[in-house]
Amino acid sequence: MEVISKSPPLWARITGVLFCIGVSAVFVVPNTQDYSSGRASAVAFAPVAAIVMLLMACAYRMMRLSFRADASGLVIRNYLSTRLVPLAQITGFGVGGRFLLSPNFVRVITSSGTFPISVYGGEHDLFLDRLLDIADELDDWLEAARARQPVDGT
Repeated sequence: MEVISKSPPLWARITGVLFCIGVSAVFVVPNTQDYSSGRASAVAFAPVAAIVMLLMACAYRMMRLSFRADASGLVIRNYLSTRLVPLAQITGFGVGGRFLLSPNFVRVITSSGTFPISVYGGEHDLFLDRLLDIADELDDWLEAARARQPVDGT
């Protein structure tokens, strides 16, 4: 069975992580002198620590952005969630935006609704060819996966 696995380019993910590290350094470095000299207690740095932890969580999610289609279904790692969609629930794939002026995404169509694969971020009509190619490739994968599945009750 064919496995489709896609993620943003490594250079783009590393750039996002380096940005998060740089912003963390902007928060940490000015406050280090206050903490080391004893002018501020450790409790005063709780907000700084929370911001740094949030930025590191964002960096971790950026590095893990991807989707993978295999025999078990589709695993989508977007910015805020990881979702496993079993093969039996997928009815198709499409390209479009949620609202009239929103960016376009490859969308997974299931019996319970649709949701985006926003691994590549939203794209406007100028760059729709790449999204259409991904949707066509996923449609071909879905047809091949359904053809290989045994039919129940026979």
